Amino acid sequence: MSTCLIVDAACDLPESILSKYKVKVIPVGIKVGDSVIYDKKDTQQMETFYVTKALERGEDVDTCVPEDELINNVYSAVEQQGYDYGLGQIITRRRSKTFEAVDGVAKARHDTTKTSYGVIDSKTLFAGQGALAAYSLALMNKGVSGTKLRRATEAMSKNVSAFCVIRDPAYLRERARRKGDNTTGAFTALLGKALNICPIAMFEDGESYVVAKKSGFAKSVNLLCANLIPQIEKQLLSPFVVISYAGNVSEIENFDGVKKLKAVVEAKKGKVLPCVMSLAGGVNLGPGSLAVGACLNKFDFDESIKP
Repeated sequence: MSTCLIVDAACDLPESILSKYKVKVIPVGIKVGDSVIYDKKDTQQMETFYVTKALERGEDVDTCVPEDELINNVYSAVEQQGYDYGLGQIITRRRSKTFEAVDGVAKARHDTTKTSYGVIDSKTLFAGQGALAAYSLALMNKGVSGTKLRRATEAMSKNVSAFCVIRDPAYLRERARRKGDNTTGAFTALLGKALNICPIAMFEDGESYVVAKKSGFAKSVNLLCANLIPQIEKQLLSPFVVISYAGNVSEIENFDGVKKLKAVVEAKKGKVLPCVMSLAGGVNLGPGSLAVGACLNKFDFDESIKP
């Protein structure tokens, strides 16, 4: 059974991987002031977005749920290319209404096409989505398809750990203020900016938690990697680790922790997949933020561990 993987543009994977395995991407709209641009996983477009500092000018920036027309265009391409099955793997429904939009379109097409569809809630986002998608592509490469692929992917989604290091907490405070969310105090955000506090957040099963706060972005990145390395050595459930960055992706090579993590993954016969963070990720986490996604059993983050 020929199967096509479908993701929304919030999924962080290198453009080369998406192209090689013919992954279909549902564009995500980014509203900047009065205009809307669409993230289609074009690396040059994403890097330009960050280089021009669109997120740092204090403009009203937000993500948009994909329109039905855009989703239908993607599904039409799947059908025109003769696939028997299309598996949609979408950003967690707890954080976005994209899942409902994609699922609605898939169900509406059910009786009008020979192609069968499944849509799953990835229960994760950004680099976590990328790690899950890489796992699905590896299974497809081994001949797993259709509903078997869907069941295997849904089972693995419970074991996806995604982390991010926030470079600028004040950016999150301003974004929350614009959306009417007062859960992040202005004083806390400004203090974080003044002291260069860069929090580390964890995403699991659609929920998010702050697990550590360190002074300095590099220290936070290295602390995150120091926590991930022993877990990867013990219990990496899929050989792929995705690292995405809201900026020039070559900059992540400057962190000692990333170098050590990459060496450990490669020693396990795995592969680190670095990529530019999706525009949806950048809008939500802030410019210069870094995210890591991997398939791991749950573990307790240790803020005292030595990087």
